[in-house]
Amino acid sequence: DVYKRQPELINTLIEAYSNSAKTIIAPVYQERRGTPVLFALEYWRDELLALIGDQGARGLLERYPEQVAFLPVADGKLLWDADTPAEYQAMTAAWAAALKAGEICEED
Repeated sequence: DVYKRQPELINTLIEAYSNSAKTIIAPVYQERRGTPVLFALEYWRDELLALIGDQGARGLLERYPEQVAFLPVADGKLLWDADTPAEYQAMTAAWAAALKAGEICEED
């Protein structure tokens, strides 16, 4: 469903959470929110388990903006998402182009 996450991004989210009083850490690229979003499980477990459909946890970020810390990142690939066959094909093509250009490596 989403771009293969780089371990550095995950580690950066964890570090940001460790240094923040917020319970949700959301990466942003050029003012667009991306994924993955880190949720402090002790605060959000029940609400996350109750989610239905393909909207994900977007509603939690909108309902509790005071709990969200936005983490600017330099990697636009965090916005890659594929919920339809057409989006998947576009993402696969972009992935292949980035791989060919050396922007990512096979292990990413």
